[in-house]
Amino acid sequence: MAFRNPVRSLPASRITGQLTGSQIQDGVIGYPHLKGPLSSASAVRFLDVMNDADLWESLAPSSGTWSIVSSSDATTGGTVLRAVGDVNLRSRVRIPHDPDVLYRVSVRVRTATQGTGVPTVFLGLYGLAADGVTTVNRDGLAQIGNQAYACAIFQSLPSASGWVTYTGYVRGRAAAGVSGGTGANPQMTNPLTLHGNVRFVAPYARLDFANPSVTGSTVEIDRVSVDAVYTGLLTAEAIAAGAIDGQVITGATVRTSDGFPRIELAPDGNLYFYTAADQDPGLIRVDGTDGVLQLVGPNGDGVEYGVTFQKAFGSSSATFDTDQVSVGGMFYADNYRTGRVTITPSAANTPTSTTITGVGMGGSGPVRAYATASTTVPGSQVTGVGCTSANRDGVTVWVTRTNTTATGIDWALIGD
Repeated sequence: MAFRNPVRSLPASRITGQLTGSQIQDGVIGYPHLKGPLSSASAVRFLDVMNDADLWESLAPSSGTWSIVSSSDATTGGTVLRAVGDVNLRSRVRIPHDPDVLYRVSVRVRTATQGTGVPTVFLGLYGLAADGVTTVNRDGLAQIGNQAYACAIFQSLPSASGWVTYTGYVRGRAAAGVSGGTGANPQMTNPLTLHGNVRFVAPYARLDFANPSVTGSTVEIDRVSVDAVYTGLLTAEAIAAGAIDGQVITGATVRTSDGFPRIELAPDGNLYFYTAADQDPGLIRVDGTDGVLQLVGPNGDGVEYGVTFQKAFGSSSATFDTDQVSVGGMFYADNYRTGRVTITPSAANTPTSTTITGVGMGGSGPVRAYATASTTVPGSQVTGVGCTSANRDGVTVWVTRTNTTATGIDWALIGD
């Protein structure tokens, strides 16, 4: 006996009793049939271990072939998706996209057989409109190209690499749909942004991208996952007080700002002081070879600037508590002035002077003056040299000799 009009659908109101697993044919209900809360759950954690061919579909252009096959090399489950040649694949699962959530997308893939060249892969998410059908790429167009290749874009996949996991991050939407670049986006601090019209996403893989010089390759996918990273970025609110106290952080660069000016503690052990983008930074450098601590001034336009100690914090002096202070090059202090003046005596055995002005020495304390003659006949012909009226702007220098020969006098002023 056959039914002329077989039942193709049955409303929930007509179902009585309990529907058990034995009454449902194996494989009838899959991800594509999930609605409501079950469908939304895939937006939190989606994992495909490549054991169901019905969860994937080929998109044009796709000249190769693919299938689900058993594999003892699968790291998750016992099957892999195996693609031979250029295959363009999209998952049938529609994951609701929340623009306020950071998504981590991972694809574990390998080249099982390398043909005439190294295959190239594109891995990430495929954008769809609110109807779950209409394609929306990064530019907002209904085109397969320019999808969210957050995991890999034009990525070479040599067989020698074995299994490789490519991970990318996606967050938010924008009118242009290109914020955060075009992929790949392996850093959660720089996620790929989808177009503003995207409402659903589906895992996407372009394997052995068409290239006339590359043929005969077999590429396998072990697993695909999409996770909602609800913790977001690491913020101050997420760190408990004292959580980092006493801990060792290695390999990090600590900056006071991303811009200028800023101070930066680098892994090389140096402390850098940046003032502008077009200027090499000043730094405190530790030289382990010579055993010295160096203060280096910034460099701008090829000019090396010195290091200046200025009066600050109520202190008027800088103290170097050490057995030896070495200066490479000229030593200069604002309370110290030197010079040379030539004096021609007005008469033999008559003290003759000249006054030096415009010295402009810094400080405010007493000034001491010193002078000596540049001569080979001290005592016999040059019988005396002296200084009077020493101040921070100048000094009067004297010379006496037994004749009227012009004499060079070196003088020095030192202020307290």
